[in-house]
Amino acid sequence: MKNDSTPKVVALGGGHGLATVLRSLKSYAGTITGIVSVADNGGSSGLLRDQYQISAPGDIRRCISALANDQGVLTQNLEKRFTSGDLTGHPIGNLILASLTLATGDFQSAIDELCRLTKAAGEIYPATVNPVSLIGTTATGPIIGQVAIEDSAKDNILVSSISFDSKSLFAPAKALQRIAEADQIIFGPGSMFTSVIAAIAVPDITQAINASNGQNIYVANIKNDAPGIEEDDIGYQVELINSHGVKIDKVIYPAEISIQNDNSDWLKADLLAANGLRHDSNKLAKVLESILS
Repeated sequence: MKNDSTPKVVALGGGHGLATVLRSLKSYAGTITGIVSVADNGGSSGLLRDQYQISAPGDIRRCISALANDQGVLTQNLEKRFTSGDLTGHPIGNLILASLTLATGDFQSAIDELCRLTKAAGEIYPATVNPVSLIGTTATGPIIGQVAIEDSAKDNILVSSISFDSKSLFAPAKALQRIAEADQIIFGPGSMFTSVIAAIAVPDITQAINASNGQNIYVANIKNDAPGIEEDDIGYQVELINSHGVKIDKVIYPAEISIQNDNSDWLKADLLAANGLRHDSNKLAKVLESILS
């Protein structure tokens, strides 16, 4: 990571997509902030949420792993999962975050400590201070929970928007401050509703993004997962973000997607990893840095 303090870059979302972006920022950003959706209610995160009433740690863990500079035993094993016994399926990093949260009584303190131990190259904040669940709006009624929303596509149900089950919804104050200071604010790639929009639709965060002078950049997905929508319809992805209150300044999309586009704010670029299934962090870094310069 650069030694000076600029550019200041904030990335929002969840899952593997946000981790890829954060990894790319290490090569050019002066300060890095990840703001992570914690609404996951499946797998290890869901079990820990239900048992201990804590925020979902899984995507936070991935982001800390992506930013980690220490290559000691702890960092190398954050992603390792138990394969037998009562802890089967739990990554070590999830259990560390859960244990630190219970010990300190504060999820952010747990995140900060694991960032310190792994020498993370930036700051990580949950998108909401308290645990929340997602609500997906559909033509047939609401769908509750991230897992159910993700599964709805298999049943050919189209989700049109996302909201939350809590009216007392607050983002961490420091996360909002980092957005206000940002030179570049990055959304995606990732599952549109359960990662990208799950982070930006928090009212405090939406307001902070719109008040910031930072450049809003959307890194487009390789394909859509919504029923009835063309796989390479990037316009649909952008419209979803717009409909949740955030305006995009620049769109970066993989060169492999063949679309007719005359919009000068849409940039086609070589972004994909060798397997063609995910974005490559090194390629992404070069494009994101070039937009700033």
